[in-house]
Amino acid sequence: MLSLSALFGWALSRPTVTSDDALIHALSTLSFLTGGVAHVVPLGLLVAGISVPALIVKLLPRPVAWAGLIIAVIAELSTLSLVVPALAILLPIARFPALIWLVIAGALLPTQRQKATAS
Repeated sequence: MLSLSALFGWALSRPTVTSDDALIHALSTLSFLTGGVAHVVPLGLLVAGISVPALIVKLLPRPVAWAGLIIAVIAELSTLSLVVPALAILLPIARFPALIWLVIAGALLPTQRQKATAS
């Protein structure tokens, strides 16, 4: 989605586009949507998809897993920015911590699985 957003931004820089106001508005809106909500919402699902199993199976420290869930909820709530433009502030609030969280989680996840023990 970020690549698509960048391509829409590139299309906005073309000389033939600058003469049509409706096209400029459409491309800038598509650039914002693909780089905003269409990127952050799936990113939130990815973070939640890592956080939940990590919390259940104890693959990550509990505070890290809970932080991931909180970030994921904020990312999913950013969908509401399509209806309430003031909530667009949730996009960077979710995006940057999510990317940092992914790096931290990647560093903390175990590299090998532990053997299951019989109870």
